[in-house]
Amino acid sequence: MVMKKKILRLMMFTVILALLAVGIATMMQLFRMRKILRDNAEYSGSQVEEYSEEAMRKQISSRLYATAVGCAYTTNMKMMDLAATVRMIADSATDIYNNPDKYGRSEVEQITPEMVGKEGAQFLWAEDVNLEDPKIKEEFSMIANFKGNLAAMYTKFPELAADYIGTESGLMLLSGPILSERWDENGNYGYLDPRERPWYKGALEEKGVYFSSVTKDYDTGLATIMCSYPVYKGDDIVAVTGAGIYLEDMDKFMLNAKIEEGGSACVVDKEGNVIFSTRNSGALEVGKNLLSSGNKNRELLDLTKRGLYGKSAVEILEIDGENCCAAYSPVESVGWIFVSIVPEKLVTEPTTKLLASLKENREAETKSVDEIIKTELIAIFLIFVFVASMSIVMANHLANKLVKPIEKLTDNVQKLKGDQLKFNWTINTNDEIQTLANSFCSMAKRMGQYIQDIQNLTAEKERVNAELDLARQIQADMLPNIFPAFPDRKDFDIFAKMTPAKEVGGDLYDFYMIDGDHLAISIADVSGKGVPAALFMVTAKIHLKNRSLYGGNPKPSEVLEDVNNLLCEGNDMDFFVTAWLGIITLSTGHVIAANAGHEYPVVMDGNGNFELMMDKHGFVLAGCEGTKYLDYEFDLDKNGGLFIYTDGVAEATNTDQILYGTGRMVEALNSAKETKPEKVIERVEADINEFCGDAPQFDDTTMVSFRWNG
Repeated sequence: MVMKKKILRLMMFTVILALLAVGIATMMQLFRMRKILRDNAEYSGSQVEEYSEEAMRKQISSRLYATAVGCAYTTNMKMMDLAATVRMIADSATDIYNNPDKYGRSEVEQITPEMVGKEGAQFLWAEDVNLEDPKIKEEFSMIANFKGNLAAMYTKFPELAADYIGTESGLMLLSGPILSERWDENGNYGYLDPRERPWYKGALEEKGVYFSSVTKDYDTGLATIMCSYPVYKGDDIVAVTGAGIYLEDMDKFMLNAKIEEGGSACVVDKEGNVIFSTRNSGALEVGKNLLSSGNKNRELLDLTKRGLYGKSAVEILEIDGENCCAAYSPVESVGWIFVSIVPEKLVTEPTTKLLASLKENREAETKSVDEIIKTELIAIFLIFVFVASMSIVMANHLANKLVKPIEKLTDNVQKLKGDQLKFNWTINTNDEIQTLANSFCSMAKRMGQYIQDIQNLTAEKERVNAELDLARQIQADMLPNIFPAFPDRKDFDIFAKMTPAKEVGGDLYDFYMIDGDHLAISIADVSGKGVPAALFMVTAKIHLKNRSLYGGNPKPSEVLEDVNNLLCEGNDMDFFVTAWLGIITLSTGHVIAANAGHEYPVVMDGNGNFELMMDKHGFVLAGCEGTKYLDYEFDLDKNGGLFIYTDGVAEATNTDQILYGTGRMVEALNSAKETKPEKVIERVEADINEFCGDAPQFDDTTMVSFRWNG
């Protein structure tokens, strides 16, 4: 009863005090709001009148300039990206022409009319080329190696018409769509002399990157721009690489470049010709030359010259009898100018309309505010009277309704102890107390469920950990892990160790006897870590061993080539593998090896000194089907050997984010003259652990040490 009286008095006092405070505060705010609105309206009108035209001019000029610079930059970057890719293919071609013995030979299927509509590599030639000439055949098969490079570039640039390489002998390899225009009406295959094409002649003249003017495509007649770069053999140009880009999407790009409905945009080439425009007539329509003597608009002529000199700016000038704001910026790579234009009337008209609208709105706003204040004052008084009356009645009712449920709620909450989480509530108050009781009931259920979930989660985690332990053991069992591996052989000794960064790893090593006198040693590193990389590792290991053992005593390069093609099939996750494979003749110590993008091997001489061998790297496995690999050979000293490893060794990182590096690795190898393979690996492993300290291992580390006793 005491609690009920306290609640009643407190509620009455609180309601009345709150009503008075709200009423007074509301009236003060209404009058203050009226004054602020009137003052702001008058001030805004004067400010708009004074600054709106200037602000609109600055805003439109800024947007114009940003649009012109941004569009020019976007176009320039696309052209520079194209030029860089063409240059990269030209550099590869230069290497092939200057070092032909390092590369294999390839073929390109002759296209037929049935292949029209498809995309692929195509060989074309000039009419004076004798395809039976041995030199032509040799060059034909040599540049066929570029079909993969050209196909990759064609895929990278969807807007490409085609990309190609043409030679001084009149040959041309092209990647792109196979068009019906290749054959005449009688079905005869048409000749094409690359030496007569503008892109070829332009690259010869520039002796570097060349961009053509906008021209029509040889086959389709569509507007294109071509980029080319020469290929050198010594100091002589022997070929030219190039690509042509369709410009049919440029009109859409121009429409998007307009900043206002009445605005326009155009592109001017280095000769002053308007090559793209959103205007269908007048001084800036497509085909007009702004540098010609017939251009009477001196301001437009000077703007064009400044743009061609590399300037970017915003200017006011007259175009087709109308004052306009024009922003321009150069597209440096091709010598174009991008121009964005908006009529000056778009700057002044909004200001006049805005001032009239502001005045009308200010008068209507003042009248509405006065009416609202009058209505609100009457409403506040009526609400005060009504709420004061109702609060007396409700306070008494609420006091009775609150006390009993609160006492029951308190008793039930006190019973929630330990694992006793059952909450009994049979009263339905249909208010906040009921909500609170429901919350306690829900909380008790959630706590019980949470305890059960924790138990289930713990059991699931233990199951997953057990499966990962099993996977780690299976992976370890798949690699040679019993040492000495060949206890009956005294002419060599070998030891290896793989430490995964996660439960399972993507590194692998393997060694096995091909016959009584040849030992194969391989090491590889799959991109990525964890279970997916480990599964791909298993596939790579099986392919490497099977191809080495059942391929007719193949060379390492042949093994890598075939395994690369097998791994490329179905490689939906785009894994790739770096690998080193060596075959050692145990009777002589002679080694034949091939490297697919793996770390440099380390060779130990007969005195126990280790030195890094900078061998020739090929492309990684599973990266590109049809890749060729090269063998290299060397001889081991008696009591000499090999040390091979994955990048997890050289790229081990300490807490200061410093890499361990191959230099420290070689120093560790040479820090003692103990050449027993197991001791060699222990020495490097100990040095890595000391260097990394408390830094976590971020990559798998794998090492193989081999010693030839002679």
